[in-house]
Amino acid sequence: MKILDGLFIKNLDMVLKGIKGEYLSSNIKGKSSFRIMSYQFDFKPFSTPDEAIYFINARIREILRYLPRIVVFPRYTANLFLGLLPFSKKRLHTEKGLELSSRFYTILKSFYIELVNKIGKITGVTFVSGTVFSEEEEIVVIYAGDDVHVFTNEDSTKVVNFEGYKLAFLFPDETMDYKKPRLLQEMDVEVFITSENWEDENEWVMRKGMWARSQTLGIFGINSAMVGNIFGKEFFGTSFVSAPAVLTKNFTGFVVKLNDHKEKGVAIADINMDVIEEYSRSLPKTYRKYWSFTWGGNS
Repeated sequence: MKILDGLFIKNLDMVLKGIKGEYLSSNIKGKSSFRIMSYQFDFKPFSTPDEAIYFINARIREILRYLPRIVVFPRYTANLFLGLLPFSKKRLHTEKGLELSSRFYTILKSFYIELVNKIGKITGVTFVSGTVFSEEEEIVVIYAGDDVHVFTNEDSTKVVNFEGYKLAFLFPDETMDYKKPRLLQEMDVEVFITSENWEDENEWVMRKGMWARSQTLGIFGINSAMVGNIFGKEFFGTSFVSAPAVLTKNFTGFVVKLNDHKEKGVAIADINMDVIEEYSRSLPKTYRKYWSFTWGGNS
């Protein structure tokens, strides 16, 4: 097993050394309008270091081209690099992939934190990089404020500061009920990010989580989906940016949404935080009073 560990670490080191790019210094910080890029990936683990390097450098070029201020990768993104473990790629599309994720979790976690830090410093964006998954623990890694922030799935809040705003990551089960997002709203969180995917390809099932919270709470929501065969189960998804229906075209509740539930892509949207704040102020006082009662007078 030590030989496998050594080969895996060697391949991961090759990936880190193969990343290229110059630091992007944004001159648009401090404005209420900004661009979001939310990726949708197909779970196809990398076969070689060169394949992983190409993937990373392509994403960096896209970021430097489109100049977003928030970039979101989906859940399980780090686990794509388990394909660099010799003889592992086919097993990652079966339940045996869960064993590999647990066995090499510590190595993968250390590598991914270093990778996110490097990409963050190259691009200068707030980077919600997805998760490192195992059955025992799952972490989300976020680059914000020139630093890497690591949260586990057991942390009650996963909040970072974003250029004068607060940004929160929610695991999918946390978006299915209004209580956690509402509590974060009370903490002045204004941008909500998750990574929902589903075993059922049903558009209305896909609206039960973050999209529904945008409608009931009046928030901007961002979803980044990992689709395809993940550890032996087929998942569908749609990456999107959601907002209250009255603020969106044709009252769909989506600022932008990918329509293919099975393929990779990227959703790009320009949002204005002043719009959502004005919308919240326009709500009837009875609405705000209701939440005040619900949350013990803290509204």
